[in-house]
Amino acid sequence: MIKRSKKFLISALMLLLTAGLLAGCSNAQEAESTSLFTGDPDAIQIFIWGNSDHKDILTEKFPDIKFDFYEYNGINITATIAKLLEKDELGDIHINSLRVTDENAKEHLMDLSGMTLCNKYEPSMLNQYDIDGAIYQLPGSVSVRCILYNKGMFEEYGWKEPQSFDELVTLCKQIREETNGITPIVMGGATCGYYFTTMTTFSQAEYLYTPEGAEWAKKYAAGEASAKDGFASGFEMMQELIDARAFDYEKNEGLWDTELFKARMNTNEAAMMFLWGSQDAVAREIEHSSNEYGVMPFRNREGTAFLSNTVSYNISLSKKLEEKGNEKKLADAQRIIEWLSSSEGIYAITNDTSTSIFPLKEEENPYSFKLYQDLWEENLDCIKAPMLYAGYEDVLVPTGDAIMAAVKENGSLDQIPGMMDTLHQEYLKGGKEAIEIGNFAEDFSHEETVQLLAITLQEMGDSDISLVSDGIIKGKVSNNSGGHLKFYKGPLVEEQLACTLPGNNQLTPCVQMKLTGAQIKTLLEKGKQVVMFEGERSGKYLDSTEGAVAWDYFDYYWAGMNVDMKDGKVISMTLDDGTKMEDEQTYTVTFAPTDYTDGIEQIGNPVNLDYPAKEALRTYIQKHSPVTPVELCR
Repeated sequence: MIKRSKKFLISALMLLLTAGLLAGCSNAQEAESTSLFTGDPDAIQIFIWGNSDHKDILTEKFPDIKFDFYEYNGINITATIAKLLEKDELGDIHINSLRVTDENAKEHLMDLSGMTLCNKYEPSMLNQYDIDGAIYQLPGSVSVRCILYNKGMFEEYGWKEPQSFDELVTLCKQIREETNGITPIVMGGATCGYYFTTMTTFSQAEYLYTPEGAEWAKKYAAGEASAKDGFASGFEMMQELIDARAFDYEKNEGLWDTELFKARMNTNEAAMMFLWGSQDAVAREIEHSSNEYGVMPFRNREGTAFLSNTVSYNISLSKKLEEKGNEKKLADAQRIIEWLSSSEGIYAITNDTSTSIFPLKEEENPYSFKLYQDLWEENLDCIKAPMLYAGYEDVLVPTGDAIMAAVKENGSLDQIPGMMDTLHQEYLKGGKEAIEIGNFAEDFSHEETVQLLAITLQEMGDSDISLVSDGIIKGKVSNNSGGHLKFYKGPLVEEQLACTLPGNNQLTPCVQMKLTGAQIKTLLEKGKQVVMFEGERSGKYLDSTEGAVAWDYFDYYWAGMNVDMKDGKVISMTLDDGTKMEDEQTYTVTFAPTDYTDGIEQIGNPVNLDYPAKEALRTYIQKHSPVTPVELCR
């Protein structure tokens, strides 16, 4: 779900950016190429998330095909993929979480509609991918968003499963009247995204699924229709639930789905739950619960079932494969995507197997949680549509916040559609510049990006120096908490702030430590040690390698000092103010969260600062745009 704060999006909309220049470091070397892939013309390029095992799966399945993988191990995979697709750097085969916009699909992806593999898919799923008669992406496994209910409680009180939205509202009122404090419906309260999703789901079930609704969506995207027209039914239905006192906001505040299930549903404090996320984890809790649960679809006023669905990944091919000279690569890519469209391929690639539904006509996941599989099979012909996010990024956060506030106060939603129109028109008038945090004058290399991240921490002014490690993958060793990817020429918007972040967390604050000159020197020479243990995809930041199956060292990039190095050894270190650093003297050092080993943590006694790395980056870009590449310290 979405974790961004409304105030940051609003401030980005209103910000007038100032210009500035970046200061470089000493001992600069020429930056390496900005290309993500090696550039081997015969290899199939695939961008993957470092925490997945797609690389091992594909190389084992297709030993005769040459692959060129780029592994990203940051924390914002969807926004990263969107940026890379925009820059046409996503590779040849895309296995990703992103539902591509119509414009990007037509510009960057192959039309797959002529391939026989499309005949394998359930029509209700394939129809969701139709763009003017073309199919540019195909779905991987599907998980359904539905309503979970306590069957034992329903039987005890004689409640019936509602067969329409109106019956759902009536049931909420009945629960309030017949019980002493049971909450009719709970849903996650940790982020505003839950509330936006609930409103849009009802809009989809009642209106947006119709041809008229699809036409409205196109007009809205172009600024020719009002949010009130398209989302009117969703706001009306949400208002009816608020007026029926369906929710107890204060009891759900701050809880994600699994926490909510354990704290409210499994304690018999609530009758129903809008189940939006953490499907696998909740399924495991249900299986071990002493309560008996059922699931039901959302329904519109007429009673037609609606299943909101989330696809674990989408597969597509780059349009570049159709260019002359790529005939062999295209044939290889078609073999791979054919396999990815089989039950064997879907099962191999999917990570969340227990609640995954295979979107194929004749094949199902034998390991799927029975409640979800039965719900899917019983409603094969119902209305289906993906959860709405794409195309509404400019209004999602403030709209979700406003709905959440109304639920909290049992208030009115009347003013929200007008607010959405205002924000959307501002976005359309200014394009990305209307919501950008700042912009970059040129493409950065990965090394320049890590260097800039160290500079952003240093400019916050809390410590003598700042250190950021290189968040790459070496073989099978993954340094998740270093700096990732690279910055691209052009605007950087709110959702892209987290793509490169060190610390592997958007919210946890940076820390300050006290280290001696000798200890800092060792970090510069040795780097951060990351160790891997059997069965784990993420590295541990430990000084000991006991029990590890692999380990490696990752360079630190620094800011706040000048360093003379020769053959990997530090000759001298000098603070930016000219003070020579001594081995025995103590200095303050800023790190992103977890961007250090356990040994350094024990020595340095970290103290939390009052900002995460995300806010340091935001502050720097707002001040220095257009940002230019920096000189490297290494």
